[in-house]
Amino acid sequence: TTMTQQQQRYMSDTSTGSGFSFAGPRSLNEILRIELMKDKTTNEVKDLWLTYHESRDNVHGVILPKDAASTILNRASGGSSSNTEGNKNKCGFFISPIFRDSGFFMLVSQFMEPNHFVFAYLEDYRLDPARAQPLLSVTIFDELVDSHDITLVRCDVVNRGVSDHEAYRVLQSHLDAYYRMKEEFELVQTFNLAPNLFDVDDYISRKSIKWREEDEGVVENASSTAASSSPHVMDGGSTKNVDDGAPRP
Repeated sequence: TTMTQQQQRYMSDTSTGSGFSFAGPRSLNEILRIELMKDKTTNEVKDLWLTYHESRDNVHGVILPKDAASTILNRASGGSSSNTEGNKNKCGFFISPIFRDSGFFMLVSQFMEPNHFVFAYLEDYRLDPARAQPLLSVTIFDELVDSHDITLVRCDVVNRGVSDHEAYRVLQSHLDAYYRMKEEFELVQTFNLAPNLFDVDDYISRKSIKWREEDEGVVENASSTAASSSPHVMDGGSTKNVDDGAPRP
């Protein structure tokens, strides 16, 4: 699906690439002309968001329920920056393995105020956090929570060391960990607040099984996916833009 000229007038950035010197957009207004959304219904805004990202490379757009923004951002930041007690519960770091035929490599994510997660190679981060180059970023937008009851999420792939498909899977896993799955967030808490209790080998093993199951599901569903001609399906059977953030293999 491509954007019509009418749809493009609502977007702030319609260039081919992401066009940002930062690892992702700093505010929603850099993507979407918020002032023009006042007269739009929630479904119209959703359609704009999904269609816009469907037409672009190296980015993914997801829509989550309105409570997702506050949940994700509060969990990552530990609550208000003025609340010292809350910041003791800050869970700003986590790891995400990417599996390939030859094995796997690990990404580490770091939360950056006010609403960004930046991912880099774990080994690069260990050597020098300040010099670790971002591979992708995830940005949580809450600007339309009050007016349209939705949270908008954007993933920018800023380094081709990670494929679009791999980035999408990391994005969905991250949303599981910080929002959708209680047991996954418990792992995030352990990693940040009691790292000596975090069983990295067990975590990698379980992620490997899930990754393999998703791969097998893609193969099994490839023919039916192609036949359905869904407008939001990427090559390889992965869903690129998802309303409500539901994971797709």
